[in-house]
Amino acid sequence: MGTHRFHALTAALLSAGIGLASSQSHAAVAYHFAADGDDALPAAAATHAATPWRSLAKLDSLVLFPGDSVLFKRGDTLAGTVRARFSGKKGRPIYYCAYGQGNPPVISGSLRITGWKSFRESLQVAEAPMPIRQLFLDGRPMTLARTPNRGYCPIVSAVDDRTFRPRDSSGSMWGRSGKWPGAALHIRSQRFSLDARRVLRYDADSAFFILDRSANYRLKPGQGFFLNNSLSALDTAGEWFYDSSATKVYASWPSRENGAAHRLEGSAFDYGFAARGQKWLQVQGLHFRFPSISGLFLDSAEHVEIRACAVSYPGAEGLSLAGGGFLVEANDVEGAVTSGIRLDGSRSSIQGNTVRHTGDPDRIGLRGFGGGCCRGNGIEFYGPQNRIFSNQIIASAQNGIRFEGADAIVEGNIVDSSCLLTDDAGGIYRWAASFTDPNGTGGAIRNNLILNTIGNADGTGDSATSAQGIYLDDCTRDMKVEGNTVVNADIGIYLHNTRNIRVYKNTCYRNRTVPLYLKRDYLEKEEMFGNEVAENVFSPQRTDSDCSREKIHGVTNSRPLGKYRSNSCLTKPGASLRIQPAE
Repeated sequence: MGTHRFHALTAALLSAGIGLASSQSHAAVAYHFAADGDDALPAAAATHAATPWRSLAKLDSLVLFPGDSVLFKRGDTLAGTVRARFSGKKGRPIYYCAYGQGNPPVISGSLRITGWKSFRESLQVAEAPMPIRQLFLDGRPMTLARTPNRGYCPIVSAVDDRTFRPRDSSGSMWGRSGKWPGAALHIRSQRFSLDARRVLRYDADSAFFILDRSANYRLKPGQGFFLNNSLSALDTAGEWFYDSSATKVYASWPSRENGAAHRLEGSAFDYGFAARGQKWLQVQGLHFRFPSISGLFLDSAEHVEIRACAVSYPGAEGLSLAGGGFLVEANDVEGAVTSGIRLDGSRSSIQGNTVRHTGDPDRIGLRGFGGGCCRGNGIEFYGPQNRIFSNQIIASAQNGIRFEGADAIVEGNIVDSSCLLTDDAGGIYRWAASFTDPNGTGGAIRNNLILNTIGNADGTGDSATSAQGIYLDDCTRDMKVEGNTVVNADIGIYLHNTRNIRVYKNTCYRNRTVPLYLKRDYLEKEEMFGNEVAENVFSPQRTDSDCSREKIHGVTNSRPLGKYRSNSCLTKPGASLRIQPAE
């Protein structure tokens, strides 16, 4: 660096009240933020609790060193995103925490919307200060305007995987041509997939919808879809719509009161906390409310600790974490759409968290579950050597816990009420691409309590559900399933195209179809073998049911699917395990 550039940087830092010091000799400094702060003050003033800054934008003017803290006043609400731009060091992280007394400080992703006027009938309209992805009425989420208002409309016929005719092709439901282009369309192209697409064109004469791109899976009669994000669908109290071209937001609430009688907030900031590439951070005791996308977003980050934070109603993931060495502990995530906690990384621990109401159908927005399949999971993680321990996952659209990654440990969790919107999934679910894929190798699922894996056949064209307590899917191998309790699932423990799985000392109670099912089918070309089932207690829902089944479908398998030892089948006192052999 040239001499003149060095002096220019020195002058800039000194004018901001920030002294130059190496990270080795720097004395830790704490900067304070509060709703009654003053952004005109120099940085040196903000190091005192009595003279804080007011806006999160001031954070971007700081140079932070290892050991420094950014503190937010308890009981206050600040709008925007906390952006981490600097890294700490091992033993000297940069802290993002709270100070003072009262409730945790709120980092709000929303802005208040005022100036509501009557539009027509019960609809109100207002200018939106920023693009809006969610709308909240008096602190509760509203539903993006949709048709039908509940459930799905079935497909009657499909030309290809992006062109189909719906029920009610007479047009009384769908109206004129040109009415729906730009609307979001969510279609259940598989039991485990709710695809989000855009309507490219609707032709009232032929009654065909044409999508912007193909669905994830083949479209067939009987599959269901619904539309949202269109003013044409705004016909019910509690719904809303944002018109991006006119920058206006429309809403309908139960009474005919003007919007001034309510607090209307629209999600305007993508993230509550964001870090890209930073290391050695601690985030503790903060409440991230109503962000457009994620409460906490970490990309290529390492050694970040997130403790005792709350995330309320993010538009996609509660916590979206990519990198490694994370500790995610004692956080509360409510109302995420695509994932409560998503980890793409390694060597991390997710423990003692509560994740509630993930993928609620009334919360599905413009982007739905995204373009791919298999979303709406309480916790999902991808990568090796991760530990998911002692979490509570309550009410998930799809899997309670879904994972891929070598040597993963899923232990001591409570999973209650999963597979509420889609199925062919489980309370705990694992999958791998092939038997040579390391993501399906090793690890353990042990001492978990899995309750009420429900299943949902709506929009599938079928009436049967497919919801398993513990579901080890294609090419999972060399894994232990030990000491778990599964209550009220279709299948308690399901091994599908697996190898060398040890199922040991589990209890499966009141499972609607069968407690244990081993199946090999054409979805995997290589054989299934080496599975061992020992010292389990199985109790089916009906006393005349089998405790275990095996099935080989559409292929041959030269070796036994599994071996059984010392299991109990409690269809009646003293009964032993009865196995329906492979077909």
